[in-house]
Amino acid sequence: MGYIIENNLAMLSIILFNILVILNPYTPLQGKVIDQQGSAVIYARVTGSGGISLTNIEGNFDLKSPGDTIIISALGYETVKIPADRFSGVIVLSPISPKNVTIRKR
Repeated sequence: MGYIIENNLAMLSIILFNILVILNPYTPLQGKVIDQQGSAVIYARVTGSGGISLTNIEGNFDLKSPGDTIIISALGYETVKIPADRFSGVIVLSPISPKNVTIRKR
């Protein structure tokens, strides 16, 4: 009797796990963020609909559930938005262009 219950519970957990895997439409993304010189961009924020990841010292990130669009932002760089299905594994960020600002005295 105990063997049958354990066997049924094991089978049920396998079935439930497979259903959860099938229902999750997004696969995790792993990649790297670099600048135009090929250097790693450290602590860049990589955002998807399912969460946020920060790049490590080598520029690598792991995003559990990216959704349809990935947004990459880092201090001193232009923000990049790309469709998740066009992600190639490496993202190159461009530095923000300097702008002239006029300050008026009141």
